[in-house]
Amino acid sequence: MGTVELRANCEGFSFSGPIQINVDYPTVDKASLELVVENDTEKNKYLKCVVDVCDANYSLAIRRAKEVVELFVEEITLFCGHYNGFFIGEIKVINANLNGNGESSFGFSVNVRQDAVLTDTEQNKLREALGVIDCNNVYRRLYRAAMQCVDPVAKFMFLYSILYEIVNLNTNESKQGKVDKYIRKNYRNKPSLYQKDEDKPTRKKGCNFKETIYTYIRNEIGHTDDGVHINDTTRRAAENCRRLAEIVQKAIIELEK
Repeated sequence: MGTVELRANCEGFSFSGPIQINVDYPTVDKASLELVVENDTEKNKYLKCVVDVCDANYSLAIRRAKEVVELFVEEITLFCGHYNGFFIGEIKVINANLNGNGESSFGFSVNVRQDAVLTDTEQNKLREALGVIDCNNVYRRLYRAAMQCVDPVAKFMFLYSILYEIVNLNTNESKQGKVDKYIRKNYRNKPSLYQKDEDKPTRKKGCNFKETIYTYIRNEIGHTDDGVHINDTTRRAAENCRRLAEIVQKAIIELEK
């Protein structure tokens, strides 16, 4: 039996723990998540994940451990990624030991920033979600990768491409219009994510219709012309990234139902 430890520096991310999780993954038994505060200072917090691994092979044990930790990170990112300030960096191995009995110990370092505090209800939902992780969901991995982007333009384009792919699944012809239709249909009564008065006339020559703010910004980035100023576009992308992230999050969850 081996022990895998994930440690993530945290800011503004709070929940009561530990969260115990049964893991359905090869050579992995169970795991627990815990928030640790050092020196009673909010800035000296880290997220610790301990995973029991049943594998005497050194390389395979490390690989399994990293895979499971990444699955947890993907799930936490899907759950919390749209909050202001959320970020989970690259997972790194900081130590690894394997004795003759197959007992191993690994450490992982991940940077985390989060401005929100999870309520009891949200914590329970996260516990449930971590207990039924889908190991084969490509959109969770893509969402995690998108939320790692520091540049707001890159993050916005990545998120939009995920939504575009989901909305156009199982169709013979992919269209941006389907993205706008999806957003208007699902969020017309949620002004925090969509407001009709934010729609803007398309820049496509010879066309006379309006795009949602998300498609408009995407096309500003992808099809620059004389009327586009990169600083304004970057600002708009940054201002709307969190909203788009929440829309993409809900689309991924909806797809799994």
